Amino acid sequence: TSYSHVRKGGVADMYHAPGHIVYGLVVSINNEDLVKLDEIECNKNEYRRIQIEAIDDNNNKLDCFCYDVIDKKPDIPPTKVYEWLVYSGAYSLNVSDSYLSKIRSYRED
Repeated sequence: TSYSHVRKGGVADMYHAPGHIVYGLVVSINNEDLVKLDEIECNKNEYRRIQIEAIDDNNNKLDCFCYDVIDKKPDIPPTKVYEWLVYSGAYSLNVSDSYLSKIRSYRED
């Protein structure tokens, strides 16, 4: 993960873990919006855009881009607000209860 000075805590990241799943949402955007998203995520938030192969709910393979933290640090807990943003997004995607529990496990006390 990485510490966000904007969010005042840890932010979402992914890492290689065989047998584990990264849940997400695939959206189609135009090149102009991709440039804007790169400016936000890459120039201001220490992520890099990488190409991945995703698998949708129908087991179709999709070539996609995602954003990955460049300078990874050991687990940094998120703020409660950021945790809620990630949790509510995952919940709206109907992810498994075990994944929602994993998100809650990072809660700051």
